[in-house]
Amino acid sequence: MRRRNFSASLTLFAILPSSVFAETGDETKFDLIIIGIGAAGLSTAVSAAQNGVKNILLIDKAAFVGGHSALSGGSVNAVVPELQMKQGIKDSPEFWQRQIMETGEFQSDPVLVNTLVNNAQSTLHWLREIGIPFDDQVFEAWGGKFQRAHSAGQKRSGMTYVRIMNHKARSLSVKVRLRTEEVNLLEKDGQVMGVRANG
Repeated sequence: MRRRNFSASLTLFAILPSSVFAETGDETKFDLIIIGIGAAGLSTAVSAAQNGVKNILLIDKAAFVGGHSALSGGSVNAVVPELQMKQGIKDSPEFWQRQIMETGEFQSDPVLVNTLVNNAQSTLHWLREIGIPFDDQVFEAWGGKFQRAHSAGQKRSGMTYVRIMNHKARSLSVKVRLRTEEVNLLEKDGQVMGVRANG
């Protein structure tokens, strides 16, 4: 299974008070800085590291990893015919896209919706590859409109996702700094070049 594509063309610099990271001896220059250590931030860091990005920093103002993701039920929608057909569920990315557009009264960006529905299955496979134990039962998540949701089978699967992705990120040498609040983004010529933060 091919990893999710990730490209990083911009080098970011973390400009931090010397008292924040000086004691650990960390560098203040990073190839990628991600603000927020929930499921989105962790998955971005893991995917980036797997695709060759070095020296990645994850920062969060909280004292713990996970954000709102750790509290979620952890339902992941994806069209997976081989699983759905076993339960007599007929589905397709086209049908899902039509449902999303209709639910949003055709105000959603069709390009983004197309990206979602056509990459969800490969994303689910990728999440399995990094260790998230999705079970084979497909169900309709609350507000999901159809039986295409997948989870790790627990009440709070979000915590499971966070725990596994956090472990994977650290195994790939991603640096994690908690209690570090992003103050502002540093821009030059309209491009973000760094983050000014304290912690």
